[in-house]
Amino acid sequence: MGPPESGLLTLNLMVNLFQSAMLILAGLLLLAPVARGQQTDTQHAFEASMPVSRKLQLTLHSRGRTNPGDLGLYQFRMGPIVEYSLGPRWSVLGGYYFGKQKSAERDLRGTHRPFGGVEFLAFKSAKSEVELRSLVERFIAHDRSFTRFRERLRWSGTAPVAPYVSVETFLDRQGIRSTRYSGGVRWAKLRRRVDLDLGYFYEPRRPDLGASRHMFLTSLHFRFGGLKRRDPDI
Repeated sequence: MGPPESGLLTLNLMVNLFQSAMLILAGLLLLAPVARGQQTDTQHAFEASMPVSRKLQLTLHSRGRTNPGDLGLYQFRMGPIVEYSLGPRWSVLGGYYFGKQKSAERDLRGTHRPFGGVEFLAFKSAKSEVELRSLVERFIAHDRSFTRFRERLRWSGTAPVAPYVSVETFLDRQGIRSTRYSGGVRWAKLRRRVDLDLGYFYEPRRPDLGASRHMFLTSLHFRFGGLKRRDPDI
């Protein structure tokens, strides 16, 4: 390929990225007004995935959350995720995170979080897919521990640049903790092995857990092979 063609492809990529970014920004301005008494945070994830075998995939995950107006960086976690394909539609996954979270006293406290669950591909076409996911998580900390359940429905496009939307409910022994309404855009193979996600979620929470939350998301994912498109948020 000659230099003129390479320059034209690069220009087209930049135009597509700019248009998509403007669509995201417009959607966020419409869907995510910052209300008084609600919490607005940012979340930034960095991941790398690789196949271990024909059916088993390993992902190394890290993620930080910030509250720019008050706490700054208040949460960080990292750990492995493994996913095993049971067939064209079913897979099981599990993992473990070690994290640090800033407490009300503003000191960082450690947490352990093992989790596991199943995913089911309910629908797939040439342009989109619908997935269901159920997870069980155990949070272990020195001051308190609890179990959380997650049920999610997600629709995502399959084009190289495509949107995704999802709704996920979080539960514990007391009932519904919160519901997370998410949306965003993924650039698959932004570079040869790199995916980029930009998104947002709104999460009304049970009063004892705090104010409703607006979260602006970025995720950078490095792929060294793999079985499927990676999930932007676990």
